[in-house]
Amino acid sequence: MACHHDEVSRLRLVLPALAAAVLAVPALASCTASSSANTGPGTVDRASTGSTASARASSAGVDEVTALVKDRFGAVTKGDRTAWLAALAPDVGDAARTTQGRIFDRMRAMGVTDLRVVSIAVPGPPSATTSATPMSAAATSTTATSTAAASTAATSTTPTSTAATSTAATSTTAANDIRARLTATYRLGGFDTSPRTFVVDLALEADPRASNGATGAGPTPRLRSWDPAERLQPWDLAGLRVRRTADALLLVVGPQARLDELDRHVRAAARNVSAVWGRSEPSVWVAPGTDDDAARLLGRTAAAMTRVAAVTDGPLEPGESAGADRIVVAPTPWSGLSGVGRDVVLTHELTHASVRATTTRSVPDWLAEGFAELVAYRTVTLPERQVVAPALDLVRTQGLPTALPTDAAFDPATGRLEAAYGLALLAVRELADRKGMPGLVRLYREAAGGLPAPTASLGDPEAVTDLALERAGTDRATLVRQWRSRIASLTAQ
Repeated sequence: MACHHDEVSRLRLVLPALAAAVLAVPALASCTASSSANTGPGTVDRASTGSTASARASSAGVDEVTALVKDRFGAVTKGDRTAWLAALAPDVGDAARTTQGRIFDRMRAMGVTDLRVVSIAVPGPPSATTSATPMSAAATSTTATSTAAASTAATSTTPTSTAATSTAATSTTAANDIRARLTATYRLGGFDTSPRTFVVDLALEADPRASNGATGAGPTPRLRSWDPAERLQPWDLAGLRVRRTADALLLVVGPQARLDELDRHVRAAARNVSAVWGRSEPSVWVAPGTDDDAARLLGRTAAAMTRVAAVTDGPLEPGESAGADRIVVAPTPWSGLSGVGRDVVLTHELTHASVRATTTRSVPDWLAEGFAELVAYRTVTLPERQVVAPALDLVRTQGLPTALPTDAAFDPATGRLEAAYGLALLAVRELADRKGMPGLVRLYREAAGGLPAPTASLGDPEAVTDLALERAGTDRATLVRQWRSRIASLTAQ
C-alpha cells in the first residue's frame, strides 16, 4: 500500500541492536487510512426526547455551545486568559481552573491559531434510561456544522491507555448536564500550511429552564469539563516545554536537558535531509513524557507502539502536499538508542515529512521507505550487510526475490517488515549508485508528482514510477536484475 496522500502516518521501529554504534534499523511503515473527524448531521431521537419542543431545545443548545466555544477560541487568538477561564462553571474548583489555564498557556506558547468550529453535536434531552450516558457520535444527536471546510484527519478507536493528567475542568458532572462533542481545526503559526482536526468532549452546566420545557435562546452555558476525545493534542501534555526556531517547533515534556538534546538531533537531521533532498522543510516535533501519551497523540493503542521510536503523522488530501505533519517521539524506545541511532531515526522521519510537504502523488512503499532509509544511513559507517541483515536472513531461507517488494510486504501482519525495508533500501541504493544522488532525487520528484502521467496511470504509483525510471534511462527489469545481483553478493559474504 503506497503511503503518501491516501495515508497519514509512518512508524520508525527500533529493533534488537545490529551494531554497537546504531541501535535502530530499517524504518517500518504502518499506515492508517485517513477519514473525516466530523460526525455526520444527526437527528433527534423522538423516543428519547419525547416532543418537538425538546428537539427545539436541543437545537438551541447547539447554538449556545457553539457561541461558548467560539468565545473560547477568540480568547486564544487574542491572548485573553481571563476570557478563556470565564467559560468555566462557577463551581469548578481552583485545581481545575489551574489546569485549564495551563492548557491556554501551552496553546499560546505553541502558536495555535486559526481555530475554527467544524461541528458540535449535542444529544437530545436525557431520558430516564440515558441520563447517565455520556454523549457519543450516535444518531441520537443534533449536529451543527460550520461553513468552514473540515480537514482530513486520522481517527481511531480510543486507546485503553490514559493521559498523564486529566484536562477536565472538573472531575464531576451532574446527570442533567449538557454533553457535547466538538470537532474543530487549528494551525500552528509559522509551520502549518493546512489545518489539523481535533475533537473534544464537553460537559456543560445545564440550562435550568430545560426541565420545564422552555424553549428559545437561554443563558450561555458554562463548562464543567473539556476532555480530548480520540486523540490527545500537544497542549494537553502537562509539563510541556516549547522551543521555536526558524525551522523547527519542539514540544517536549521533561527537563530542559531533554529539550536541548532533541534540538541537537533535529538540527543534525535537518542537515542530513538538506544534503540529499535540497531542503529540510519546517517541522513540528512532539516528545511526550510517556509511551501511553505518544500512543494517544497518534490515536493508537500502547500495544501498537511497542518498539516504535518515532512516527510521522498528519492529514493528507489527494493531490496536495502535506501541510500539518507532526513527528511524535516515543520515550521508551528512544531511550534505548545511541546518539547515532537517534540521528538515524530523526533523519528518516524528517525525510518523510520534507518529502510529504513538497510532493503531491503517492509512490510505492519500496521507493518511499528505501529513500528515507538511504538518507538516514548516508553518513553512518556500517557495513551494508549489517544494516540489512534481516533482509539477507530472509533471502538465505527463501531464495532471491524475483520482484521489488510489493506494498503488501510492508503490512505489519507479515512479521517480516525488517526484511521489506532492507530490500527497499538496497533497491534505492542501487539506483543512487548508478544514477547518482541528484538523479535519484530527480526520479523520486518526478514519480511523486513532477512528471505528467497518462490519466490511466495516475492511480497506479508503480506505473508512474516506471515512467520515471524510463526517463532516468533505465527500467524496472534492469533495476530488478541489478538489485538481485547486489543481494546475491551480500549473502555470499
